[in-house]
Amino acid sequence: ASSLLDEVNAAEAADQDALNASEILRLQKEVAALQKERDEAKILAERRKTIITQKEADIDQLRGQLEWHEKLQAYNNKENYVSSREKNGDTQQDKMQAASTFSAADSRYKTKLCTSWLETGRCKYGQDCHFAHGSDDQTTRQNEENV
Repeated sequence: ASSLLDEVNAAEAADQDALNASEILRLQKEVAALQKERDEAKILAERRKTIITQKEADIDQLRGQLEWHEKLQAYNNKENYVSSREKNGDTQQDKMQAASTFSAADSRYKTKLCTSWLETGRCKYGQDCHFAHGSDDQTTRQNEENV
């Protein structure tokens, strides 16, 4: 009877070892699957981060373009207003006061002389140039800011 009991105990121990080994194998597979999911999630997160960074750069670029066009529009509105005042025979002081009612498109606008104009006497941008074409152009801008 003792040997039968030993055999039963040995069988139960073997069964327990098999269950433990099976459980260990199952848990190892589960851990491996979760690690794989985590790694895939990291890859997706990096891709999203890259996409977000690119979209932020695109937004910044478009904001810069929008700002430039808004400044150009403000300048053109001011120039058109000043031009209409010239047609009405207003004095230079009247034109400067009228121009000052429009906000400056850029506080640095026409504060420096155009290097192309200085070197060659010409500028491909003409009246649309953001730099002054001569001291009169530069002085007019400074006077407008002081009015």
